[in-house]
Amino acid sequence: MRNQRKTVFAVLIIVLLFTGCAKTDVIQTAKNLSKGEEIDYTVVAAEDIPPTLASEIDAQAEQEFRLTYSDGGYLYLARGYGKQPAGSSIRVTSLRKDKDDIYFATTLLGSSDSQPQDEKAGFPYIVVKLADYGQNVVFE
Repeated sequence: MRNQRKTVFAVLIIVLLFTGCAKTDVIQTAKNLSKGEEIDYTVVAAEDIPPTLASEIDAQAEQEFRLTYSDGGYLYLARGYGKQPAGSSIRVTSLRKDKDDIYFATTLLGSSDSQPQDEKAGFPYIVVKLADYGQNVVFE
């Protein structure tokens, strides 16, 4: 009877260990899926922005904006932060997609202390170009 209890206890411990490992693998897989697949993109120079999108950026430059524009099989994503101190810039921190959406994350970078500071403010924005996957865009 005592050996039977030990056997049952050992089997129970083994089952719990394997269940714990499987659960961890499922959680890790879910985290990887939520990150999505990184997307190739190009940062677009101001002179290469399609005129329609450039007009919309000019109209909204003084305030924060998030714009999408589709043209010729390409999708353009534009992100602006409104009025900022001179020397501010924007960096793309992540551009990825999952089966439903495209996720676009940027960060506003202030000017460094080593740069001379103008009293003049700027209106930084960034435009990226990527293949048009026909998906919704989520600005993070």
